[in-house]
Formats: sequence, structure tokens, C-alpha cells
Amino acid sequence: MDGAMYREILANNLLPSVRALKMGRGWVFQHDNDPKHTARATKEWLRKKHLKVLEWPSQSPDLNPIENLWRELKVRIAQRQPRNLKDLEKSLRNSVTVELPCSAAVIVAEAKQELVEGIPLLCFLFLIPLNFPWSQISVTWLGVVHFLACLSPQLGSVLYHLFMNHEGGEPVYHTLLTLDMCGICMINTLDCIRSLFYMHNELGNIYTHGIPLLCFLFLIPLNFPWSQISVTWLGVVHFLACLSPQLGSVLYHLFMNHEGGEPVYHTLLTLDMCGICMINTLGALPIVYSTLLCYPFTRTVALVVYILLSSYAIYSAITARSSVRRLRSFAWQALFRFSFFLLRWVGVGGGSPTSLQHFLTMDALAVLGGIINIARIPERFRPGLFDYWCNSHQIMHVLVVGSILYLHWGVLDDLLWINSHHCPSD
Repeated sequence: MDGAMYREILANNLLPSVRALKMGRGWVFQHDNDPKHTARATKEWLRKKHLKVLEWPSQSPDLNPIENLWRELKVRIAQRQPRNLKDLEKSLRNSVTVELPCSAAVIVAEAKQELVEGIPLLCFLFLIPLNFPWSQISVTWLGVVHFLACLSPQLGSVLYHLFMNHEGGEPVYHTLLTLDMCGICMINTLDCIRSLFYMHNELGNIYTHGIPLLCFLFLIPLNFPWSQISVTWLGVVHFLACLSPQLGSVLYHLFMNHEGGEPVYHTLLTLDMCGICMINTLGALPIVYSTLLCYPFTRTVALVVYILLSSYAIYSAITARSSVRRLRSFAWQALFRFSFFLLRWVGVGGGSPTSLQHFLTMDALAVLGGIINIARIPERFRPGLFDYWCNSHQIMHVLVVGSILYLHWGVLDDLLWINSHHCPSD
């Protein structure tokens, strides 16, 4: 194998494997110092793909715990003192198949505790403060926070492994486990936040909802005609509806690679689904209210039914095991909304004459975004080309933002219409 073949293997397998395994951005590529790995063309290929590569000094068994296992094998073979090739083969077979597996777990565990965590902790503890450019940093507290973040996961891990067999029993063990988890959470949360400032394959997903989220957060309250709206709670509900899907999405994509594992991931996925359900629920309440403005009892019943229906949709979306099933979770909400659009179209329901077109455009954009995301357009036609920008998920994000804008314009028209409309007397 030469460098060209190695780069071809990386191009055909590396990023597709990362996507298939849903590794996100929190991974580091590792290979040794083989000439085809360190070739200038290979380094340039890795740089263009914005891949983080682990530095790997040559002849460094202390950096790779597996080297301790090979040493153990050599020691066991030497103790047997094989005198010929047949004796050597017999010793190897016996060590590899019988003795070595029994001690492998202990050897690797000791190497992890003593080398992977303990030694770097001491290095960071002394070298970072001595070599940190404190005099050149204007925001000193950020440097202190960074120093603590570098120490926290290793300190928690060393304490856990060092005292895990303490005779204090279960209370001591749970205290140590808590310290270990806190150390991981501190460094990993900061790493997730720092990922806002370098290129990776989730950056576009974060910013396509993060920037609109900030705009809506500040611009909607400042430019909303609160003094002209008679039903204030509808304005508040609408504001929360505009924020909810983007807030859930940003939290999901920003922290999806947190090392808290499956519980953290499922919590983030739940927040993301709840954000979508919230805009479907809260966003529709002003529509229902204005459509049935002149029918108070029917309006109250419809609002209660829609809230209950939305609660079921949230449960279905959270427990769904595929994107298609999650999309189906919102179908009943969509049909309920369309029934009110139909009432407006036939002239039975109330509402601003201009809002119906906004609402139909809103749902059309949302459905189009969901279809594009499920169909994986355009990356299904050019795998690897849209890893960072313009992939189906980002296109869906942009269409969702457009959908929220049309919702805002339609609801704003309705709220102003409510203030000026007078229901006919019985």
C-alpha cells in the first residue's frame, strides 16, 4: 500500500463511517508514523477535511497501553526459555490462548490508571501554569477556567480508580463515581461550547438555528405591537412558540457528543422533539383562538382538545425510533390545524383575511423541510461533498426558520384583527 491508496481508503471509508456511527464531531483520528501516514499529500488531505489528528510520537509505549501487553508477552516467553522454534511456538500458543487473556484486563486497567490518567494529570498540574502566557491575557478568569477544565476529568478519574476499593463501602464508591462523572462533565461541556469556534460537521446545524434564535429572542419582543393587542397571553405564547424549536435544536446539536453517554443524548433528543411539539402546540393556539373568536364555548373546547392531542404527539415523537415515525407524530396536529384553515377558507371561521396564506406557506415549508431531511437530498447524490455545509439537515433548518417567519406574520395579522373585530350580537 502506498500513500495514494491510503488516501483513497480514507476518502471512501473515514467520513462515511463517522456518519454511520453518528459520532458527530467529538472524535480524533489516530494513526502511527508510517511513511504513507506522514506523507505531505496525506497531511494536506487531512488538513483540507478539517480532521483533528492525534499526535503520535514514535517508539512511545507509555502513550499506548497495548504496548504493556506486548511487554508482558515477551516476559512470559523469556521465562520459559525456549530452545528452538518448536518450543517458541508452543510457548506463544500457551501464553496467548491461556495465560495472557487472564491477565490482560488487569494489565490494561493498570496502564490506563497509571499512564493514561495519572501522568498527564501531573504534567498539566505543573506545566500549564508555568507555560501559560498570563501576562498576555486580558481576561484572566478564562485562563483559570481553562486550567481547571484540563485538570478536572483526570483528577476525578485518578481519585475514582485509586480509592474505588476503599473499605468505606457503597457510600465511598458512589462519592468517587460522582467525582469522576463531574470531572468528565466539566471538561466535556466546555469542549462542546468551544466547538462553536472551529469547523466541524455539526457547526452548520448549530448556526442555522442559533443565529435566528438570537434574532427572534431580541427582535420579536422589541418590535411586537403589545399596546395594540387585547389578548396579551396569545402574544406571549406566540413568542415562546417562535423560540422553542430553535432552542431545542441548538442544545441538541451543540451537546450531542457530550461524554455523558446515552442518558445525556436521550435528554437532548427529548428537548429537540419537545421544541418541535411546542411550536406545533403553542403556535396553533392563536390560530384556534382567532378562528373561533365569536364562539367562546367551542373555542375553549377546541383549545383543550388540541392541547391534549399535542401531549400525545410529544409522547409519540419522543418514543419514535425513526425520522419517519417522528414525522408521523405531528400528522394529527397538522390535520387539526388544516380543519381550522378549511373553516376560514369557507368563511365560517374568523381571522385576518391575509393570515391564511401565511399559515399555508408555513406548513408547506415545514413539510418540504421534513421530506428533504428524510430523503437526504443532496448528500445522497454526492457523498462527502456536503459534510459541512448545505446538507439536507441544514436545508431543513433554513426552511423551518422560514416557516416560523410565516407563522409570525400570520399570527401578528390575527392578533391585530382580534383587537379591531367585533363579533355580531346574538
